[in-house]
Amino acid sequence: MRKDYEMIRIEMRVLALLVCVLGPLGTDAVEAVEAEAPSTNLALRKKVTTSAPQIGNHAPEFAVDGKAENDSTWWGVRYPASLQVDLEKSFQIDLARVVFYSDDHRFYQYTIDVSQDGTTWKSVADHSRDTSPSPWDGHYVKFPPIDARYVRLNILKNSANESVHVAELEVYEKGKGPAALKRDKDGFLSLFNGKDLTGWIGDTKGYVAEDGRLICRSAGNLLTKRIFTNFVFRFEFKLMPGANNGIAFRQPAGSDGGPKGEEIQILDDSAPEFRNLHDYQYHGSLYGVIPAKRGHLKPVGEWNDQEVMADGSKFKITLNGEVIVDADLSTITQTPQIHDLRGHPGLHNPAGRLGFLGHVPLSGLEFRNIRIKEL
Repeated sequence: MRKDYEMIRIEMRVLALLVCVLGPLGTDAVEAVEAEAPSTNLALRKKVTTSAPQIGNHAPEFAVDGKAENDSTWWGVRYPASLQVDLEKSFQIDLARVVFYSDDHRFYQYTIDVSQDGTTWKSVADHSRDTSPSPWDGHYVKFPPIDARYVRLNILKNSANESVHVAELEVYEKGKGPAALKRDKDGFLSLFNGKDLTGWIGDTKGYVAEDGRLICRSAGNLLTKRIFTNFVFRFEFKLMPGANNGIAFRQPAGSDGGPKGEEIQILDDSAPEFRNLHDYQYHGSLYGVIPAKRGHLKPVGEWNDQEVMADGSKFKITLNGEVIVDADLSTITQTPQIHDLRGHPGLHNPAGRLGFLGHVPLSGLEFRNIRIKEL
């Protein structure tokens, strides 16, 4: 009892010291500390076995070395093949990250099984029909919490060749996945951390992170590293006079923006220089193809809320609570009032990157609260 009392006194002194140094810790501060706590990959450098012989010096151990890079990858002779990791003891897990060799084109089909004893297995994830290109940062696979010691990745197909290439297999205990995967109460994942351009590629010099805002200072393009198929994409933006930008929509992997994908217009409709545009050139329009309803932008200098929903061919844009585009892309036909559709090869892309497309002349434009929910 005396030891317990002394321990309590010590803990209270430590807490008092922290309060003196950091100030009072309210609920928000506690949540921030918890959000920044490092996650632990249970599979890191654990024992692995495979069902397929390795190719050259591309050993299975590369799949659990923590690098998740193309040049640190297990290569198996051919699919179907499995890679199994022993976590050394049982954990309640609910998340795996699978990173395959990526070239922005090939896709992999796979399943994940788990076991307590290495004999009786239960399937927790089935991606045997995936056809979207494997993203550079891998597949984050969420499943209901389950007790397991062994995790087995079954690679069923590589669209590029008969070999299998696994850069990393990560496994996380329930609720202890990477902070980057934390979603808000509505299920949205932040794409912009407000501090730097982690997770983005392209003109990372012309776009600047400042005080939680993404500021466009160039005519370049900034795209997500990840590829998205069906989603709800939300963001806020603030226009300065004459602002002109665009949202890259299902931009193909390997491209840096432009006609291979589609563009959703972002524009200061009130600017005198934009007085005589075509209907399909004003804010919110799927540029050159689908004109948006006008009159729902807030005055220049105020923050606007926009949402883009893409679910298969269904396409909807909501601006400040008003639906300004609601269309089915599969039904678009050529008319004299729109662009030549032969110049829009990306209109029916099933997946791609999202991002921002800068334009000349330059003018002030800011974004914040950039987030996505995959459907």
